[in-house]
Amino acid sequence: MKEEGRQPDALRLLRAHAEQTLQNASPVQVGDQGNRMLRELRLHELELRMQNDELQQLCEQVHTLNERYVDLFMSAPVAYLVLDAQSSIVSANLAAAHLFGIDIGRMHGIKLSSFLEAEHTESFVRHMRAVLQVDSAQKAEFQLRLSNGAGRDVRFESSRDPRRPNEWRTALIDLTDVRRLERELERSRSLEAIGTFAAGVAHDFSNLLGLISTGVDLAVEVVAEPEAAKPPLLRIQRAVREGRRMVRQLLRFSSDQERADAQVFALDAAIATMEPELRRLSGKTVELRVELGAPAATVQLDWGAPEEVLLNLTTNAIHAMPHGGVLSIETSTFAEPESEDSAGTAPRWVRLCVTDTGRGMDAETLRRAFEPFFTTRPGSSGTGLGLAMVHRIVTRAGGRVRLESEPGKGSAVIIEVPMFEGPVAPKHVM
Repeated sequence: MKEEGRQPDALRLLRAHAEQTLQNASPVQVGDQGNRMLRELRLHELELRMQNDELQQLCEQVHTLNERYVDLFMSAPVAYLVLDAQSSIVSANLAAAHLFGIDIGRMHGIKLSSFLEAEHTESFVRHMRAVLQVDSAQKAEFQLRLSNGAGRDVRFESSRDPRRPNEWRTALIDLTDVRRLERELERSRSLEAIGTFAAGVAHDFSNLLGLISTGVDLAVEVVAEPEAAKPPLLRIQRAVREGRRMVRQLLRFSSDQERADAQVFALDAAIATMEPELRRLSGKTVELRVELGAPAATVQLDWGAPEEVLLNLTTNAIHAMPHGGVLSIETSTFAEPESEDSAGTAPRWVRLCVTDTGRGMDAETLRRAFEPFFTTRPGSSGTGLGLAMVHRIVTRAGGRVRLESEPGKGSAVIIEVPMFEGPVAPKHVM
């Protein structure tokens, strides 16, 4: 009724507009019957023309709005699908095509259910039925297996199309990275708990090693036949030293202490000081090559860090060369022009490369090499903290470490640490 009530008003406005337009264009004197009919016909012509113009404008507006809708739909950052009651895709946007790895022109008609893992099929059917029967939006999470074989964790946010009862729409929220971060967070918490436990065990173990060490020293002094007893006692002493090194690793790794004990070291000098011990570790079957190319370079690391890094890397390399090989330790400096400051000065870095000609690592071992407690050594011959400790020391110093390796082609650990540019106290330089 309201529409009928408004119609005469619109017609009156249209007539008034037409009359004004006609009057301005060519005034017609209303006299005889012929003139009145001519005037009425011209008014109708103007009204039709005005209505046609208005209709044309409305069509253009609808076309513009439709183009905007299509653009928003296709360019939306979230994968969006329109489906029928059999889960066949009616339309899809670019984000959906990218998610599934399928050309958008081939998306139409593909069943969404064909991408579901088998264990999710029934729950997906229940989700689809709920969407088609209930007016409110429905949410559910499923695991998809895409055309390239990759699995993705996806949340469906679905609703029924009110204009088409047999069609429904869903936005696909990719949660794969979120779930991965959640797993990593859970794993980090587990490692934190393990670290706390390991620290307590390490303290107790350190006390036991102290007692053993004291007993061995006393035994060397009081034994009746020192020459006969000395070899096994020396082996015990070496085992105690190795045990204490492992304890230091555990305590350092489990510590959340900031770099309050950081010291400044001349890296080449620290390596030269350790070279005799590294040669003893290498034994007769491993050739140690040391090339120091950063004599003036200093770095700021945790106290004792150079020894810790070199011992861990050397030990790992020797274990990777059970039949002998070459172990190389090289240092150098370089500038990083892409990180120039406002004055155009490029920061300088120190690079330490430790390479071996050992067994090398496959892709899976390479991926997990820096994980705490991960080791490829058989039995209990390794703690799996060596590379994890190296990674922690280097990153705490603002540096970076990477590992390059291939099976049968040896391994290379490349460590890069910012060069310390401040004044160096002599007692802090090793």
